[in-house]
Amino acid sequence: MGWGYGTASDTTVRDIVTPAVSGRAIRFRISNEFGDAPLQVAAATVGADAGGAAIVPGTLRQLSFDRHQAVVVPVGGTVYTDPVVMAVTAGQSLSVSVYVTSPDLVTVHPCCAGHPDQSYYTPNGGGNATAYLGGTGWGFSDQWGRWVDAADVLTTAPGTIVVVGDSITEGFNATLRWTDLLQQRVDELPAPQRRAIVNEGITANTLTGFVPNYSKLGGGPPGLERLDVDALDQPGVSEVVLFLGTNDLWFGTTAQQLISGYKDAIADAHHAGVRIIGVTLLPRSSGGLHPVEVWSAYDQVQLEEVDRWILTSGAFDGVLDLAPAVADVYNGACDPVLMFPAYDSGDNLHPDNAGQAAMADAVAPGVLGLPPLPELPPLFKVVPTPGCSPQMPAPPAGAGTLPQPPLSQPPSSLAPTTTLASVVASTGTTSGTTAAPAPTSTLTTPAALAPTSAAPATGSVRQPTTTTTVPSTGNAHP
Repeated sequence: MGWGYGTASDTTVRDIVTPAVSGRAIRFRISNEFGDAPLQVAAATVGADAGGAAIVPGTLRQLSFDRHQAVVVPVGGTVYTDPVVMAVTAGQSLSVSVYVTSPDLVTVHPCCAGHPDQSYYTPNGGGNATAYLGGTGWGFSDQWGRWVDAADVLTTAPGTIVVVGDSITEGFNATLRWTDLLQQRVDELPAPQRRAIVNEGITANTLTGFVPNYSKLGGGPPGLERLDVDALDQPGVSEVVLFLGTNDLWFGTTAQQLISGYKDAIADAHHAGVRIIGVTLLPRSSGGLHPVEVWSAYDQVQLEEVDRWILTSGAFDGVLDLAPAVADVYNGACDPVLMFPAYDSGDNLHPDNAGQAAMADAVAPGVLGLPPLPELPPLFKVVPTPGCSPQMPAPPAGAGTLPQPPLSQPPSSLAPTTTLASVVASTGTTSGTTAAPAPTSTLTTPAALAPTSAAPATGSVRQPTTTTTVPSTGNAHP
């Protein structure tokens, strides 16, 4: 989902990209996924980040598109740069500068400041600054990148792990994300065994479809619609972690409808030759910081039915059982349907930093095809309550087909009345980009880019896919 953020014209944007793996060449994907006009790129460069918007002298390289300096990215499309042969070091940030000439809508997904999604930009009319090495005179955003929405590193490392999720994965109400912390665990491995963990979380996202009010405003295209572009089409992907569903249930999707959506996602992944890993939905309850959040007994039974299916059906290629990691089953408490208070950001739904760390440590490496990993130091000391099962109770027979009671979800009248300049549907990304929110694949880079991969050909333009555009107002659901 993108919110209109004005129009960009005759301006240069400098996105900061931090690859998660080392390699000998790199290329970038430029997105116009949600622009309202063709994006006319007249020049682009890449160089080693010297801090802020500055570039290390002597490292600047010209980027090309099918051996041309300029390219036009159609509305709803993306384009890859040609690969640049250069030493890429895991964890070393790069500055990618893109100069555009014609007006195009800037859209953003304003969530989760403090995460490593940064961009710098010149004012409209600022001209071509792609070769400027200095760090002064740039505007700054710490919440989203623009235009660059993926980076592919040529490496011999094993395949990339892409996490498709919602606000819990995006890190809403936290400054840490479990995917970044998992990357820290992976980074302790010997270099040849390291893999990139790509965060494709977007707040309010669902798996199964657009629903009335809230999800239209912040959640973007449902997971089933964005699975290809955000995960399966990324070069070198070997596993997709699917961590969606809690918003579906909150918006009124039944357990059986959600399970049907999981089956569709599994079929899509297997058709692409990619393993797909399910994640149990976390404990949640009403109230907290967001009084609009109503989590009924009916909702809870549906969630228990979904988690039981994820754990026992064998439909996924593996399961990360993260729900027990943040359940209220520590330090003498024993109520696994609630979130542990020290792991709760305050809204009874989103983990705080300590909860995000607990989730990262709860990831079983073998499920993702990883060797044993060191655990991170916990941010909050806990002791499991003796004799307490951390699993949610088994749902009653037939729970997934129970009829939904009337008004079990908040009415649309509770939505805020703030009118936004423009609202368009989103890719599964974290923090916004011009014409598409910039996913963390710009930050944790896909690990493998084989020259003969099935990814779009170097410099080729992927034609726009059909995407619903949903003008509306407000965003009540995080």
